[in-house]
This record gives sequence, structure tokens and C-alpha cells, in this order.
Amino acid sequence: MKAKRFRISGTGFLQKSDERVELELYDSIGPLARVVLKPGRVCLEGRCMDSGQFARRYLGYNEPELLYHILRGEPIFDGQNLTEGPDGFSQRIKTKRLDIIYEVKPGEVYFKDRANGILIKLKELDG
Repeated sequence: MKAKRFRISGTGFLQKSDERVELELYDSIGPLARVVLKPGRVCLEGRCMDSGQFARRYLGYNEPELLYHILRGEPIFDGQNLTEGPDGFSQRIKTKRLDIIYEVKPGEVYFKDRANGILIKLKELDG
């Protein structure tokens, strides 16, 4: 995950339930970061904030549940420009303030917004 105000890279665990997404990342030394998302809330290392505040401050968006939907591999922006394929879906969204490529395939999520310098890549590891 890379954005203007933070950068996190590592191997970890992504756990999803009906109302929660939890991402724990590790590097070769040990625990690196823990992010917990619930509708309306984002917690980074135990410090929680409103998801709208997080989206504006860290991602530069007014879409409060964007990261929640990306980590769950769900369509974003109400399915705008959604193209479904046999192995998942993609969305291409280009406006004055967005240039998004978002692809979801089995075991893989890729989100890139060139206009805002944001990159999120999740890939399931074998084994």
C-alpha cells in the first residue's frame, strides 16, 4: 500500500468477516502494521478514526468506505464502469481528479490511482 501520507509493504494476513476487515503485515524483523476496518471506522495500530476522516487525510478521497471495499475485493464508486470477466472484474475511472485502474481476480487485488499517487496490491501467496 502506498499513498502520499503513508507507505506499508510486507507479507501478512488479511481476514474478512461480515462487518470487519483486518490486515496484519510483517517484515523480516517482525510485526510491521495492523489495520482494522469496519463500516465507518479505520484503526491503524490501535488508533481509530472516522473512515471519512481517514479517506480524506490519508488517501485524498471523499469516499469514506473506499479502502474497506478494496480490501474486501468489492466494486468501488457504486460499480462505476464495472466490467465483469470470467475470473473477476475491473473498473477504469478517469475524471479530472481520478485516474483509477482497479482489478480483482481470484487471489489478487490491484488498485492504482495515478492522479493521486495511490497503489494497493494484494496477492495471495501459495503454500
